[in-house]
Amino acid sequence: MKPSDIKDSRPLILIVDDEQKNLQVLGTILMDHKYNVVGANSGKNALKVLKHTIPDLMLLDIMMPDMNGYETCMHIKSDEKLKEIPVIFLTAKVEPEDIIKGFDAGGVDYITKPFNHAELLARISTHIELKQSRDALKKTEHKLQISNTSKDKFFTIIAHDLKSPFNAILNFSELLLTNFDKFNVEKQKELIGFIHQSGLNTYKLLENLLLWSSSQRGIIDFNPKLKNLYTISKETVEFLNHTAVAKTITLKNEISEELYVMADKEMLVTILRNLLSNAIKFTPKGGIITINAYKITNENNHNYTEISVNDNGVGIPKEKQSQLFKTAEGVSTKGTEDEGGTGLGLILCKEFVEKHGGKIKVESEENKGSTFIFSIPDN
Repeated sequence: MKPSDIKDSRPLILIVDDEQKNLQVLGTILMDHKYNVVGANSGKNALKVLKHTIPDLMLLDIMMPDMNGYETCMHIKSDEKLKEIPVIFLTAKVEPEDIIKGFDAGGVDYITKPFNHAELLARISTHIELKQSRDALKKTEHKLQISNTSKDKFFTIIAHDLKSPFNAILNFSELLLTNFDKFNVEKQKELIGFIHQSGLNTYKLLENLLLWSSSQRGIIDFNPKLKNLYTISKETVEFLNHTAVAKTITLKNEISEELYVMADKEMLVTILRNLLSNAIKFTPKGGIITINAYKITNENNHNYTEISVNDNGVGIPKEKQSQLFKTAEGVSTKGTEDEGGTGLGLILCKEFVEKHGGKIKVESEENKGSTFIFSIPDN
C-alpha cells in the first residue's frame, strides 16, 4: 500500500525488510487484522517514506545491507518529529548483547524470526495502545497548558486592567459629587464625559472578556451565513463614529455595497469592531481610517474575501508585531490620547478569523500607520 492511499484512522505500520517475501507475509497478516501497512525494502527507503508519512509503529529488520536496523533506528530517534515512533526489531539474532544493542538504539521490543503470528499481533497491539495513550496524554497536557495560560491572562486583566476604568469612574464621580456646586457647567460636563468614557471602556473590556472566555470553553455557536459585508461594516462604523468624531478622525467605508461573505455575523462584527477601535485608539487627531475589502483568488485557485482596516496612526514597532496575536504575550499599549487596553481584542480577532478558516496579519511602519488584514474563505 502507498502512503497516499491511506485515508482512514486505522493504525499505520511501516514494515522495513530487505526480503520481499517477508514484506508480503507481514503485510498480509497485518492488513487481515485491520492495520494499514506501508513497506520499505531498506533502511534508506524507510527514511524516505518517513519524510512524508509518520506511522504509529515500525517493524524493523536488523540484518539489511547498506544501513542495518540499528543504524536506521538511531537515525529515526535523532529526529524530533520521528523519535516517538515505537520500533520493534525483527531479528534472527537472539544473543543478549544483540537484544541490548537493539534497546540502546531506541527499540521498544523485538520479535524473533521465524515469528509466531499470535505473539507478533499481541506485541504490536500492546505498543500501539501504549503510543495512543501517550499521544492522548500529551494532547491533554497541551490543552491544560493553554487553559492555564488563558486563566493567567484572564486574571491578570481582571486584577489590573479592569480595575483601572473602575478607579477612574469612582474618582471622577467622587470629585463631581463632592464639588458639584463649586464647578461650572463646563467642568461638570468634562467630568461627566470622563465618567462616560471610562464606563464605555469598561463595557468594551467586559464584552471582550466574556466573549474570549466563552471562546476558550468552546461554547460560542458558529453559524456562518451569506451576509452583506457592506451592511455589517456600515453598522460597525456608525457604532464607533462618535468615538472617532471625539478625536476628529474620519472613518471611510470603501467596501462595495454588492459584496457578500459567508460568515458568522456576531463574530464578524466583533472582529471589525475591535480592529476599528484599535485603529481609532492609535490614530492621532485629524487622522483617517479606511476599511476596504476585495475578492481574491490565490495560487491554489481558492477564493476568499480579504478585508483590511488601514490607519495613518503611530504604527507598531517590528519587535511587537509578532506578539500581537499571542495569548501569553498579549501586548497592551497606550493610545494617542492615553487610552488603555489589554491586547485581548486582537487575540479574540485571531480566534474568530481562524474559526472561519481564514488568517489575520498586520503590516505596519512606525509613525506611518498600520493595516490589519484578515481573510474569510468563500464556501
